[in-house]
Amino acid sequence: MKEIQKIPRGILLIVGILIGALIGFVIGKTVGKMALGMAIGASIGIVLGLIIETSLISVVQKKVKIAKRVQKEWVKTSFEERKRLLEKAAKLIAKYKDEIAKTISEEMKKVKEEALIDCQFAKEALLFFAQKCPEYLAPEKIEHDPKKYSNRETYLHFEPVGVVGTIKPWNFPFDLPIWSCVAPAIMAGNAVLLKPSPVTTKSSQWIERIFKEAGAPEGLLQVIPGGDETGRELVLSDVDMISFTGSTKSGKEIVIECVRGGKKYVLEMGGKDVAIVLTDCDLEKTIEGISLHGFINNGQVCTGIERVLVQREIYNEFLGKLSKKVATIPPAPFALGMQFEIVKIQLKEAIDKGCKIIFGGRILDEEKLLIEPTLIECLEDNLAIWKEETFGPVLAIRPFDNLEEAIKIANNCRYGLGASVWTKDKEKFMEIAKKLEVGMVWQNEANLPFLEGIWIGWKDSGFGYSLGKYGTRAFTKIKQISAISS
Repeated sequence: MKEIQKIPRGILLIVGILIGALIGFVIGKTVGKMALGMAIGASIGIVLGLIIETSLISVVQKKVKIAKRVQKEWVKTSFEERKRLLEKAAKLIAKYKDEIAKTISEEMKKVKEEALIDCQFAKEALLFFAQKCPEYLAPEKIEHDPKKYSNRETYLHFEPVGVVGTIKPWNFPFDLPIWSCVAPAIMAGNAVLLKPSPVTTKSSQWIERIFKEAGAPEGLLQVIPGGDETGRELVLSDVDMISFTGSTKSGKEIVIECVRGGKKYVLEMGGKDVAIVLTDCDLEKTIEGISLHGFINNGQVCTGIERVLVQREIYNEFLGKLSKKVATIPPAPFALGMQFEIVKIQLKEAIDKGCKIIFGGRILDEEKLLIEPTLIECLEDNLAIWKEETFGPVLAIRPFDNLEEAIKIANNCRYGLGASVWTKDKEKFMEIAKKLEVGMVWQNEANLPFLEGIWIGWKDSGFGYSLGKYGTRAFTKIKQISAISS
């Protein structure tokens, strides 16, 4: 997202008047009566200026007004009514899953089997939030010190923020908007405006279609197609909150505008997840897990594994077996040419600087956006392929000698989304996990979202959180009400 700017509407009126003045000057010169020409031009200019201003009351602004109006009614509904809506939407996902998966596959170039998994997770998320949100959003009693406040009865109440604007990426265009925003936000009493990636608009429009068919009030959930300009306008609009998933650069720009506008925000941004492999791991299962989470969705996953640290004692054996596994992974096309170019540039720099290709590394087809699944040994911290988000079918790997070194290397990164530690020793896992500067750590697993847990990034990977109780409450304003106890 480029720098967010807004043109004051009064300037647009002036522009129209200046154009009218120019027209009046031409008329005056033509007929030889300058005063008459300028008078005509002034009239034309005012009308033209008003037309320009009126035309710029955009689709975004109109949809925000509709959402504001419907949210005032939606907040009056019961949890039971909201629950029924989400349950109906879940049934419709089951009904249309093959068509939805086909749309996702066509737009995002994702294999249909993976797209069907996305549909299933979206369905599960709707049912989960339908069931759990009444509990998460029930008033919460504060336990006072009875010696100081024996006569007080205090509760925290969770009220909707209002209208949530959400901007979501192309890599998971259907399930991600649902679990990270739509389901909990609507259950909390909000209206939602979803701005999907222009690459995967049709996939996200399925969400709007499903909610309409499920009986959602007109305007409760609206999709706003468009590119960067539309996203900027949504951020600058009169929404009450922004929920964003995307690049760190865009996320930081959104933070600035949300602070200026007094908006709440939740942001999940870039990642550079690390896998730490210890000598006592189950070697075969570890190789299966790391190859799965390194290359699923062609590596285009925020919490996909991009860096691998392997204890030196098993490094050569692990490298050989992982290389054979990577060789069995079929190449897949990128969804975006821009992302294809980023991975190309990172690979070229790494190879030029002496990194060793263990397997792959070839650009297979420029037009079809195909890069061979790649395993590359990288011993340098300052190369983009090791320190920046790659978001492609590439695993960068290196050995380590002791746990302190592994933790130091893992933490030497501006991102802090997720990490995994592959060991049979739970105590050792816990010791390492507590020292890693990330929001989520898994033992012998990676990229595992728990609906009842939390999805959170540290450092340049995010602000706020999704999923579970805390992710649901992110879409509320908390009000403390303290009464005299009876």
